[in-house]
Amino acid sequence: MFCRDQRHQIIFRHYCGPREGRQDTLSLGRFRLSDREWSGMKRHVERILEAQRSEAPVPRSTADWLKSIPRKQFEYLQSRLLEKQSNGCEPARLALAEWIDEYEAARQEMNTSVATDEAVLRDVRKLLRCGNDVSHIDEGCLSDLMVDLGEENHYVENTLARHAKHWNLFFEWLRTNNPDAIDSNPCEALNRSIAPREKDTVQWEWIDQLVASCRTVEERYWLRFVQWTGCRLREGLTLRACDVELNRNRILLQESKNNRIRINPIYPAIREYLPDLLRGLGPGDRVLSRITENNCYEWLYELQDRVGVPRWKPPYNAFRATRANQLAADPTITEHQAGLLLGHSPAVARRNYLSIDDSLLERLAS
Repeated sequence: MFCRDQRHQIIFRHYCGPREGRQDTLSLGRFRLSDREWSGMKRHVERILEAQRSEAPVPRSTADWLKSIPRKQFEYLQSRLLEKQSNGCEPARLALAEWIDEYEAARQEMNTSVATDEAVLRDVRKLLRCGNDVSHIDEGCLSDLMVDLGEENHYVENTLARHAKHWNLFFEWLRTNNPDAIDSNPCEALNRSIAPREKDTVQWEWIDQLVASCRTVEERYWLRFVQWTGCRLREGLTLRACDVELNRNRILLQESKNNRIRINPIYPAIREYLPDLLRGLGPGDRVLSRITENNCYEWLYELQDRVGVPRWKPPYNAFRATRANQLAADPTITEHQAGLLLGHSPAVARRNYLSIDDSLLERLAS
């Protein structure tokens, strides 16, 4: 048995069962053990392994310790260590949800951003719809899941390919670190190619027609917000009351790709709706109450069909592309300023550590 104290990991070898002789790892960092708890964990795990090696019962003190530790710790140890059953030594099969927890802990040690980890795990957790036995997930199950996700959320091919890429990362990690969990990677035959797609230009007169047909202040605000800020969908949906600084005439957007905060002015087309929307909200309340990630596509499609406006593609990214082209065509706005208003990728956004001048925000808000 070998211990990595800084990471709270125990590397051990199985002494019985189908994995006899193979190496495995207990990753206990998620439990945030104190130094004293970690010392006790190492001592008792070593006793459990020794008992399995000699095919003897665990010492009474260790049995009492197992009863005293938190339930989640006990269930984790029970699932990863070979248990001594009445009919011999058998492994407890780890459920998919637990493998995903393991993967989340492993990604914390990778050189990836928090936002990337969140995006990957958000897609990986959708695998739970296939059941909780990872060994039963095959290509057919994943293909059916992709069809369901596409129909339910109106996902385009690139979005489904992104899901397949993230699932592939998970199953490759699982095969590498736990080869007995699955026989093969079920994602190998899925389409994981993300192709560049041209985005439609959203005509401003179309938006004017849609706004005129909206039934609520929230709906009118939402259309004007995505039209003028060109924000990513999640950035607009998660905007909170405290992110809107009416007295300073600016909006703080938390970027969905890298958790960086960028600033946009409160454009006149947006400002007229904010007093009604913000009335009665607490600082942490979301500005949008009825339009959500679950219904925003259906709502837009229904509105477009009712008004007779074409369904542009992609539904919300087209707003962003249209706004980017408008800013690029404005001779008074530099390329750097346009990038800062829209939010670049991390490499571009942090280049030269540029910031938006107050004068630009004031001019755009006037």
